Amino acid sequence: MIDPAVGHWSHRIPHSFGLVADTLTTPAVSGRAKQIAAENDLNGSLFDTQANRRAFLVAGSQGRLAGWTKASDDRVIAISIVLAGGENTVAIVAPSLIRQEIDPKIPTGFVLIAKDIAPSEWRGGKVSVQLATHGLVEYAIADLVLGRVAVRKIDNVVVGLGVDVLATPSTSEPWVWRLQACWERLFYVTLRWAHWGLGLFLLTLGYRVWSRRGSDNQIAIIFFFAGMILLRLCFFAVLDATSWPGNQPRYLYPIMPLHVSLITLVDAHLVRIAMGGARSLFHFLAKWKMKRAKTLDESIARTL
Repeated sequence: MIDPAVGHWSHRIPHSFGLVADTLTTPAVSGRAKQIAAENDLNGSLFDTQANRRAFLVAGSQGRLAGWTKASDDRVIAISIVLAGGENTVAIVAPSLIRQEIDPKIPTGFVLIAKDIAPSEWRGGKVSVQLATHGLVEYAIADLVLGRVAVRKIDNVVVGLGVDVLATPSTSEPWVWRLQACWERLFYVTLRWAHWGLGLFLLTLGYRVWSRRGSDNQIAIIFFFAGMILLRLCFFAVLDATSWPGNQPRYLYPIMPLHVSLITLVDAHLVRIAMGGARSLFHFLAKWKMKRAKTLDESIARTL
């Protein structure tokens, strides 16, 4: 619903219009920031498949540690991953999985996922095991070995940590992702430069109409496309200034094909104008040269 007090929001219209229009030439996420994988890998993959999201093209920077932990004469209440310095806990869980081979009565298994961290931060971090009565036991991630059990002793309590999965965060990007990102950058850069044609078109429009050159139908189609695009931009600019963010790509999907078509038509129109101007200049120079040669011949004849 639009606020009837126009004075409250009318001054925001130019800024909102710029934000909405910029959506046509700017990626939705600047630099296409890396997407973080879902907590639940199964549900996350299912959602990506059903929603047709291309998460498989994006390399998530996350570390993963799965295994089990058990303490003699005490109870483990939490396992966490702490980065270097001991102040930044990036993941914490309680044992929730029954491991029959370890203890069939109490949960000892766990899965830890640390999101959006650098490989160096992961390697310098620690795994902290919180005991119910005997405090905290720490294991350096760099010392953990896949398939082995790390043992620590605090007072008379022995704490074991078995490692089944140890995945270091990776920031590598698949070649398909790099190819797609390269094409996206090329497309948007080309589109921004092509917008200069709109300004030149406005400067030459009066001349085209006045000289009656070219097709009036083509100019009508250009104005029709431009009107449809401008109408939608203005509509969502008003919504952005009054109600909710209007600079979302999904709002402009219907006019994006029209936008590209408009740029193509305008630039093709300008190319034809330039070629026509070049031909006219060539004819003018040819006539001027012939006239000058004729004048020179007449001057020589009078001299003789």
